[in-house]
Amino acid sequence: DCFAWSPDGSQYLVSVQSGKLICLDADTLQPRVSLDGHSDSILAVAWSPNGKQIATAAKDQTVKIWQSSSGQLQHTFAMTLRHSPDVTLNAVWSPDGQWLTIVDSHGGPSRAGLIATWDVRSGRRVSSHEGRTVAWNRESSRLAMASGGVLTIYEARTWKPLSSLGGHLAEIYAVAWQPN
Repeated sequence: DCFAWSPDGSQYLVSVQSGKLICLDADTLQPRVSLDGHSDSILAVAWSPNGKQIATAAKDQTVKIWQSSSGQLQHTFAMTLRHSPDVTLNAVWSPDGQWLTIVDSHGGPSRAGLIATWDVRSGRRVSSHEGRTVAWNRESSRLAMASGGVLTIYEARTWKPLSSLGGHLAEIYAVAWQPN
């Protein structure tokens, strides 16, 4: 089951059946829009930072971008799940809303997942790496990815690594940027 608040807190998404989400008004609980287009369970949902788009990722091996006000489907991206059917997906927007990163991971410590990033405007997949977790910097110019005990920083325009930081003896499960 999926649940996500809009950035302004005025509405939220909730999964109601396999492949379908309903957007509800937070005050009245009245439905605003329905997102129905996946053929299997939705495993991740995320609002774009400006609240104008919604990303969903599902067991049907697709990522969909929806217009939040109308529920109109804007893009469908194909993805290959590495650990289906026990996959865990996470959808992470860049702060400027240009990039969408999907993390396909599995709960086991020895299984790195696939981290894929799309340019939302063009619909083009721009990056695929192995890893477990990601974080965008505030300017949307760098993406930190953890795989095993190594953290690698990528430059978002070229998708080339800028630096790698090792030294962890175990898997890295979370990353974050300092806010300033």
